[in-house]
Amino acid sequence: MKKLLLTGMALGLVFAVNAQNRPAASNTIKERLKSANKHAPVPYQEEVSGNELPLNKTMSLPAARPSSASKTSVVPQEIIGISTYDLQTNGSVQNRIYKNNGILGASWTYSSDLAGTYPDRGTGYNYYDGTAWGPIPTARIETDRRGWPSLVQLANGGEVVVSHQSVTTATATVTRPVAGTGAWTQTATPAFPGGEVTLWNRTAAGGPDGNTLHMIDISYPTGNGGALVNGLDGCLSYSVP
Repeated sequence: MKKLLLTGMALGLVFAVNAQNRPAASNTIKERLKSANKHAPVPYQEEVSGNELPLNKTMSLPAARPSSASKTSVVPQEIIGISTYDLQTNGSVQNRIYKNNGILGASWTYSSDLAGTYPDRGTGYNYYDGTAWGPIPTARIETDRRGWPSLVQLANGGEVVVSHQSVTTATATVTRPVAGTGAWTQTATPAFPGGEVTLWNRTAAGGPDGNTLHMIDISYPTGNGGALVNGLDGCLSYSVP
């Protein structure tokens, strides 16, 4: 008897709810749609991290006006070297410039040849002592034909340039103990255990004292006349020359 009574009460409640939510007549629906069109939709806003503005806000920002107290510094341009060899990089440039306590060292692939064979190709180098650049170089720093240098200054004040050569000759390391002055000493980078040589170096200085060279390179790919190294074509290597 109690079960039947509870069931009847539940059904009555359902009917009461449905009666309060009857569908509106068609004529009232039209009126509601007309009034809804009077309200503009809220534009979508992307969540921002604090470092940027939503796209629809950036277009309305006023142009920045320079402060009357701000000053613009102009650094004069200066020619520090020349080259007739236009291919200064083969995809990603090496370290070519360093700066340390107001002094600068700069390097590039140098040649003065106009015939197009570039027999004098090598590393062009210039040095800024804090006051002026040195004279424009008229020769490479290497003893043989090179190019695409990585220039590094060590913590002890010395300089190192590692540059590319050919399929039969490894990259060369050219060093001198004092930056900006003195003769350069050139040595060949050791070959792989199988005799293969390095190709395109990327070199930096590091270690506890800042005087250790770290070099990343690849072996010559077979497409350039090289050979496989442990089954790898263009084997990536890391070394401390």
